[in-house]
Amino acid sequence: MKEHFYRAFEGRLRGSRELVKERQAFYLSFVKPLKTLYTNCPALDLGCGRGEWLEILSENGLQARGVDVDPGMLEACYALSLPAEQGEALETLKLLADESLALISGFHIVEHMPFECLQELVAESLRVLKPAGLLILESPNAENLIVGTNNFYLDPSHARPIPHLLLSFLIEHVGFARFKLLRLQEPPELAKAERIALMNVLAGVSPDYAIVAQKWAPAGQMELFDHAFNKDCGLTLDMLAQRYDGGLQRQFGELKEALQEVVGNTGAALDRLKLSLEETNARLEKSESRGRSIEAALRENIARTIQAEIKQAAVETLNETLRQQVQQAATESNVLREEARQLEQQLQQARQQLSEVQHNSHHWYLRANAYEAQTKDVLNSTSWRITKPLRLLMVCLRQLKGVPSQTIRRLLCSVLSRAMRWVMGRPLLRQRLVDRLKRHQTLFQHLRLFALNHGLLGAQMPPAHASIFSSSGGKIEDLVSMTPRARQIFIRIEQSRQKNGAH
Repeated sequence: MKEHFYRAFEGRLRGSRELVKERQAFYLSFVKPLKTLYTNCPALDLGCGRGEWLEILSENGLQARGVDVDPGMLEACYALSLPAEQGEALETLKLLADESLALISGFHIVEHMPFECLQELVAESLRVLKPAGLLILESPNAENLIVGTNNFYLDPSHARPIPHLLLSFLIEHVGFARFKLLRLQEPPELAKAERIALMNVLAGVSPDYAIVAQKWAPAGQMELFDHAFNKDCGLTLDMLAQRYDGGLQRQFGELKEALQEVVGNTGAALDRLKLSLEETNARLEKSESRGRSIEAALRENIARTIQAEIKQAAVETLNETLRQQVQQAATESNVLREEARQLEQQLQQARQQLSEVQHNSHHWYLRANAYEAQTKDVLNSTSWRITKPLRLLMVCLRQLKGVPSQTIRRLLCSVLSRAMRWVMGRPLLRQRLVDRLKRHQTLFQHLRLFALNHGLLGAQMPPAHASIFSSSGGKIEDLVSMTPRARQIFIRIEQSRQKNGAH
C-alpha cells in the first residue's frame, strides 16, 4: 500500500508521462554535444522515478541507467525494460570510479535530502564526471510565491526548499567550471502577455528551476556547449512585478488622459484666451528677434572690418619679415663667399704640404732601404754569428728569473764548459778570442781558471793550492766549485793557519 502511494501521488500532481517527457526533452541541447566527446556516453539518473528521463536518454543513444529508493516507482521502469535498480543516490555515487560518467541527473531529489547529504552528492558528482561532463539538478522554485508557501509542502517527503542561489553557490564552491540557471514550466501565454494580474505575480513565476553544471575541460571541448549555456529562459518574480507595475502605470496614465480631456473641454475658453495671449507674445518675440538680427548683422560687419584690419597688419608684418630675411640672406651669402675664398687658400696650402710629404716620404723610403741593407749585413756578419751563443745565453738568463742560484750556477757552468770545448776544437777561433780576452785580464783569468778546473787546459788547479786544500780536510771538488775570489781568500786563510800552527 505504501509502496504505491508515491507513484499515485506523482501521477496526480506531476502530470502524465508524456507531459514529463516533453518538458525534459528541453535538456537535450546540453546533452547532445557529449556524444561527440564520448562514444558510449555513460549516464546515471538519480531518483529516476517512472523513468521518463531514462527513456529519453536511451532514445538518443546514451548508455544510461537509473536508481531510486522507491520500489513502487521502479515498477514503471521494469515494465518498460529500462535499466533501473533500487538504491540510494549518494551511496551509488560513492561506489563509482573517478571520471566514469559523462552525465549525472537528479530531477526533484535535492529538496528531499538533508543539506549535508546534498553537499556530498555534488562533490561526489564532480569526482565521478569525465572532463566536460554535466550535472543536472532540477527542483521546485521557491521564488514562485505559491510554490514556496503552499505547493511545495503538498509532498510529505519534501524536507525544505533549496533556493537557486544556495544551490548555485554550492555548485561553484565545490569546483565546477561553470553552471547555468534555468527557470522552467511557466505558462507559455504569460511570457508574452502585456497586461498581467496580481495573481500572475504570485503564481506565474517559473514553478521549477534547474542548475546545469559542467566540469572543467580544455577550451575546445567546452566550446561545444556554449550555445546551450548562452540561452536564457523562464520568468522571475522581478520581471512579473515590473510588468505588473508597468500595467498599473499605463492604467493610471489612461485615467490621467481621460481626466485631462474632461478638464480640457471645460477650459476651452481659457485655452482661446491663452492662445490670443500667446499670439501677442509671439508678435512681440518676432519684433525682438528682428531687432536682435539687425544687431547681429551690425556686429558681424564690425567684426569683418576688424578682421580686415588685422589681416592688413599681418601682411605688413610679413613684408617686413621678408625684407629682413632677404638682407640676412645677402649677409650670409657674403660670409659664404669669404669662407669659400679661405677654403680655397687652405686647399692650395694642403696641396703644397702634400707635395712636401710625398718628397719626404721618398727620402725616408730610401733611408729605410739603406737601414734594411745594413741590418742584413749585420745579421750576415761573422761577429753576429759568433755572439749568437751569448745572446741565447742572455735570453735563457732572462727566463731563469726565480730559479735558485745554485741551480743557475750549475747550468751556466755546464753551458760555458760546452761552449769552451767547442771553441777549443777550432784553433783559429780560439786564438782570436784569446787575443781579444787578454785585453780584459780579470775576465781572461776567470775564464782560464774555469778551464783549468774543468780539465779544458790540463791541470785543474796549482799543486800548492791542492795540497793546502787537502791538508785542511776538504775535497778538491769543493775548491774547484768556488769562485776565484773565494778560492783566493780560502787559500790565504789556510796558509796563515798552517804558518801559525808551525810556530
